Amino acid sequence: MKIDVRNIPPEGLFREENISPEELDPETEMVSLSGPVVVKARIFRIGDILDINAAVSAVLKLSCSRCLCDYSLPLAKAFRCDYRIESGEEEADLTPYIRDELMIDYPVKPLCHDNCKGLCRGCGADLNKGGCSCGATKEKTL
Repeated sequence: MKIDVRNIPPEGLFREENISPEELDPETEMVSLSGPVVVKARIFRIGDILDINAAVSAVLKLSCSRCLCDYSLPLAKAFRCDYRIESGEEEADLTPYIRDELMIDYPVKPLCHDNCKGLCRGCGADLNKGGCSCGATKEKTL
């Protein structure tokens, strides 16, 4: 998201933009985006500072850290940041700020659901879909 810093009115500027995943490059080994990131931002210029209040929303595609299945998770958050305008700078690129704010909320250990049983250590069967054939992870009964 690029802002022309010369044309911000005294009452501020409102921008809404869809940013493609390719432009943000937020992918990791276990997380990617399933569509554009929606950004809504209110921008005020105070001297050589841009005061930015923004909201971002996206749908994350994740791989469960226990059973390795793929699932989606909606992400929405609001953030505020200040951007210092350098002398002679005509355009502010907010894309790195948006990328960082988005990635800060990635789950550290993605789970498809809280009770995910994972994979059998012996045969690799998905224990969420039933037992395994090797018996290495037989459930204990009381």
